[in-house]
Amino acid sequence: MTMVVKQLVVTVPMNKKHVTREVLHEVSFDIPTAQVLTILGGKSTLVRTLNGLQPVTTGNVPDLAGQTAMVFQHFNFFANLTALDNAASPLYLTGQQSKALLEKFNLAGVATQYPSSLSGGRKQRIGILRALILPKRLCCCLMSRPQR
Repeated sequence: MTMVVKQLVVTVPMNKKHVTREVLHEVSFDIPTAQVLTILGGKSTLVRTLNGLQPVTTGNVPDLAGQTAMVFQHFNFFANLTALDNAASPLYLTGQQSKALLEKFNLAGVATQYPSSLSGGRKQRIGILRALILPKRLCCCLMSRPQR
């Protein structure tokens, strides 16, 4: 299945005097299933629009409400949970299921560590893992510098 966005225009308010600014101008793209799209500039507005959080001024976008997973640049981990528990939090998976997923992401060694002791790259991988646990149509990773 392909996700199609056609002629998307998004205008946002700039101040209390009803001044607006066009943030996205006639954006169009097709994304086949299981493909990656890199966006430079406007990515937060685009993702908010696809999630139904930002109104569309004009254009056609798919209704993806409840069908997206997000990985933010700031990972929004639960500070009182370990890496394993943070990764499993969307499903409250059993320990064994979560450990298998951590192993796939080469993170088994940090399962019992807390977010404050993890490197940025490990936090990013755990955030991506947490987003991929549930089946979704779209996984959005909002990051300025992807980690290895």
